[in-house]
This record gives sequence, structure tokens and C-alpha cells, in this order.
Amino acid sequence: MENGIFRKKSLDKISSPEQFNQYLCVVNTGVWLVLAAVFLLLSGVCVWGFFGELKTTLPVAAAVDGGSMVCYVSAEQAQEIEEGMSVEVSGVEYVVSKRSIHPEKVSDSLEPYLQYLGGFKGDSFVFAIDAEPAGEAVADGRYEAQIVVESVSPMSFLWN
Repeated sequence: MENGIFRKKSLDKISSPEQFNQYLCVVNTGVWLVLAAVFLLLSGVCVWGFFGELKTTLPVAAAVDGGSMVCYVSAEQAQEIEEGMSVEVSGVEYVVSKRSIHPEKVSDSLEPYLQYLGGFKGDSFVFAIDAEPAGEAVADGRYEAQIVVESVSPMSFLWN
């Protein structure tokens, strides 16, 4: 022990094995709890990052009759919608099957409650979007729905 790696003062304190227990500093339990909480938080964020998804949606007014759904959207929204996109209403998923080519005048084609749900005014124009259920259908009625225009994995933000 002549090479001087250890301080002489420290070596004098633990010259016998009995003194070794007095010299050791035990880490407080609270520190371990904080470390475990940070580890769990980071693990949860990583799992969500790989398996989670962030959805960009458009709110639409929807009418369901006989299991089929017709969504009404403004001209600006209609440009973003394509066949095969997902429509969610009351926890049930539908798939866009057809988009109308020509707009319809709101006052001519929509009942007042659908105008209210979609936020449409009587002199504006809307496009009709047909959707079919991906599984079970919701009951007939008028609903607020969301068309999913984009779905992204959170980890994709790290790679781009």
C-alpha cells in the first residue's frame, strides 16, 4: 500500500474489519424510491413511444341509417379525406368508402340538427362522405364523429 492510491486518513479509519461497518455509508430508502419512480416513468414513456399512436382528426357531423354512415364535411375538410380512412363515432370504427364529387347546399340537404352538429350555415356547401362499419355498427341516429386523417407513432418524431 505504498503506492498512495488510498488516502492515509481513510486507511487509518478502517484498519480492522469491525470498523469497516462504521465507515460504510448506507443509501437512504427514499433515494431508491425516487430512482425506481424515475425508472418506471421512463419505461412507460418508452413503451408508449413504441406502441402508442397520435391521431390527427377532423370533427364531422354524421347520420347513421341502417348501419351505414354519411358524414358531412366542409369543402376545405373534404380535400383531406380519402377512401379507406377511419371514422370513429361513439367508440365504433367505420371506414370511408366513398366521397361525393359535387357539393350539396346545406339548407337543401341537411336537417337542422346535423347543421348544428357540423357548425354549418344555411348558405354554405358540404360534401357527403359515405362510411361502412369495420365491425359492429352504432344505432341509427345523428352523431358527432371524427375522421382520422393521420396516425403517427411518437417514436417517429425521434427518427425524423
